Amino acid sequence: MIKYLTLMGAFFTSSLFGQTKSGDWSLGLTSDYVNFEGFSPKYAVGVTGEFMLGKRLGVESSIAAGKDYFHVGTGIIFVPLGLLLSKADSENGFLVLLLTAAALFEHTNYHIPISSNFEVIPFVSLLRIRYLYDEGHPYNQDIFPSWSVGAKLSFVTKNNWYVNATVEGGQFYYPDLPKGIQSGLNIGYIFRSQNQ
Repeated sequence: MIKYLTLMGAFFTSSLFGQTKSGDWSLGLTSDYVNFEGFSPKYAVGVTGEFMLGKRLGVESSIAAGKDYFHVGTGIIFVPLGLLLSKADSENGFLVLLLTAAALFEHTNYHIPISSNFEVIPFVSLLRIRYLYDEGHPYNQDIFPSWSVGAKLSFVTKNNWYVNATVEGGQFYYPDLPKGIQSGLNIGYIFRSQNQ
């Protein structure tokens, strides 16, 4: 199954025009619905950012909060630092590589263009820290490391604005392994790299 999906992805991405390139980065606002087993549904708003490592591969980070909910990932620290250091001289190349590798643990995206304005963006997030609170919830803590997989449908305008619809399934790194879903909308802007 993995081989089939990889071949299909290679076919589609090689035959269609992509909207992003290495060095592009985006910043957006997000609105999320979060529902994990053992907790009441939560709503959150936040900020999300992505840095493109290549034409299709990107790392993303977000921070979002709402009543009795908060999430943040390792990329919220490492992606901005990597961006700043990438603007500096090439002596920082190894440090930029390490910071980018750390950000990959939070959220890695693969952009698959389906037209000149639309992309499907599957992603995996290996480490996101979530705070959830409900009176009397069945767990003896409120802070949970988690992972998730999902996809975004992205519409990009000619003047670099984008709208994403997102859905993901996730699970806590916790003995009882509660599962959940998260969905939302992102609106933001893509800052184009000057590199060719």
